[in-house]
Amino acid sequence: MILVVFLCLFVHPEAMQIIVDDHLTVTGGGKIDLTCKLVDFNDKIIQIDWIKKRRGTEIKIYTILRNGTTVPEDVNGLKGRLKFIGNATGGVGSIHLEDTKLTDEAVYKCRFILFRSGDIHKEFQLQVQAPPKIILPSVTPEVGSREVTLASCTAAMAHPPAEVTWNVGLLHNVTSVSNSTENSDETVNVTIHLIGVPSRKLHRSVVQCMVRHPTLNPEMIFDYSLNISYPPESVKVKKRDAQSAEFLCEADANPMAEKYTWSRDGFPLPSHGVQQQHNKLVFLSLNPDFNGLYTCQAYNQYGQAEAYLHIYTDNYRSWYVLTVFLGILSGFALCVSIVAVMYFRYREKFLQMLQQTPQTPTQSPGGSPVPSQHIPLPSSVRHSDGSASDVEEEEGEDTA
Repeated sequence: MILVVFLCLFVHPEAMQIIVDDHLTVTGGGKIDLTCKLVDFNDKIIQIDWIKKRRGTEIKIYTILRNGTTVPEDVNGLKGRLKFIGNATGGVGSIHLEDTKLTDEAVYKCRFILFRSGDIHKEFQLQVQAPPKIILPSVTPEVGSREVTLASCTAAMAHPPAEVTWNVGLLHNVTSVSNSTENSDETVNVTIHLIGVPSRKLHRSVVQCMVRHPTLNPEMIFDYSLNISYPPESVKVKKRDAQSAEFLCEADANPMAEKYTWSRDGFPLPSHGVQQQHNKLVFLSLNPDFNGLYTCQAYNQYGQAEAYLHIYTDNYRSWYVLTVFLGILSGFALCVSIVAVMYFRYREKFLQMLQQTPQTPTQSPGGSPVPSQHIPLPSSVRHSDGSASDVEEEEGEDTA
């Protein structure tokens, strides 16, 4: 009786305790120490056991004997990844776990077996996390009037599941729908879809996929530009530059217009003098032979649209103006020539006519009258009675 009381006074099980980390977290592929330490004990440690409890099943995975001998159990590949880092006699039963896997997530029990006190144990949780892999697939809905998926964002192979949302800014009339699937390795894929009516206005609008997860600090944000498919529209024809005879046909389309055709007045292009080079129309020269209404048609897989180019060149006008100018110049030269010829041909007679103009007799400086000049008469003179007579012009000197 005295011995039993002595032993009870000597051993105080209630004073012993095990110190562990109540909750441990590690990222898959990493390493971690599973700490377990017995304090305030005065008994001999026979052995230390590590037990893994997962989904209601307990399995012993590691044993450390008093002399330091270790006995790892070959359970789920743990044998080669566990290492004893404690001191059995000192009450330190910590082990080191490398290359952690999601299957390592469980409740772990550290148990000390003592000589007189029996066993004492404590449990804690180990959580293994897997960061998400972000997937932003290209989604190209066609312009329409019904709601479809405009964009999708997936946080794949995460543990625990990631939180995924859309930040749509000032966009209206769009909603989000999410779903999740669990993989065989216990990771989870979370996908969120952006739903709305695809329109030309939404094309190239930027939205953001926002992902939150314990392994991400801060949250991850991914920009995504909406890609709406639509047929060619706003087709324009412009001149390449002021000096060239090349015209470009440009269409607003998604995807880009893959085919262009040119025609003139509803018929194929002339076989010479003008060429089509994809969306470019090249004139070797611009003259009235190529006047007409040219049509450019742009195509992609969703439709087609067209634009027009009116070519009118009046090169004959410059030749006409030049011809008229030269005609006027030639006429003026001809008139000048005729006047010059007439002047030189009749100059003598003209001067004689000026010299024979009648003048009133005047007195000479000496008082004698000045003889009047002879005026030639025409060869035929008509009298007042209507008869005519011939008169010969006198030659020689005039009589006094």
